[in-house]
Amino acid sequence: MIYQINVSRLLILFIFFSVPSFASIMQVSVPNKVMTIDSNSKDSSTLIQISNPDKESPKFVKVGVYYISPKTIGTGHEELIEISGKLKKDELIVLPNKIAIPPGGRTNVRAIYTGKAIKADKNYKIRFYPVTEVEYTGIENKDEKKATLFFSMSSTTFVTVVKSNPTYQLDIEGSKVTNSGDSITLLQSCNICRGNDCKVFTEFRLPPKRQLDFSLMNKGKSQLSWQCDLVEPGIGKKVITSQ
Repeated sequence: MIYQINVSRLLILFIFFSVPSFASIMQVSVPNKVMTIDSNSKDSSTLIQISNPDKESPKFVKVGVYYISPKTIGTGHEELIEISGKLKKDELIVLPNKIAIPPGGRTNVRAIYTGKAIKADKNYKIRFYPVTEVEYTGIENKDEKKATLFFSMSSTTFVTVVKSNPTYQLDIEGSKVTNSGDSITLLQSCNICRGNDCKVFTEFRLPPKRQLDFSLMNKGKSQLSWQCDLVEPGIGKKVITSQ
């Protein structure tokens, strides 16, 4: 069975509040492309860079890791299982799990796969939650009297742990692209055009047995054309087109 991919939002809004005297909005910047880890590698890990766009205030961030149920990937209603406690064995973990970023600064965390080589890809969401300094340190400053209305927007990135010895096969038929292989492929820097009307998409995730229809992403009567960078993890990148 072939499943149609839907594009879902990557940001979730969380609101924390106390008695308000002023408001602050907390958010950090993370990579907007999927990162991959080879489950066969001796170093099954990758670095993730987090940036603080605020040049005046530090950001305090906690990290959450969530396994995505395979059948729900790309549906817009993904089922997530938080990786915590005993589940950290043979799964993806992120170290450190909380960070402080100076104003205008950046720092790295490392995503590490702790399990053995696998027979099917495993997909994860990593969410970065800005929190108050009190939540980060667990220490309340008794001299701090200002109350703040605190809006926190979590930033999300994706990691796929790639199966052992993946087989890649991408089938192209007009506007439709189907992953007929057994491991994830990535379509990056996609230009989807109808005549001179072009739309650019940073990245599409295409798990096994999933299909993209570019005609749904740029509707119109003019002839459709498209071009993407195809990334097959562990092999490399090449350009594919509708021609």
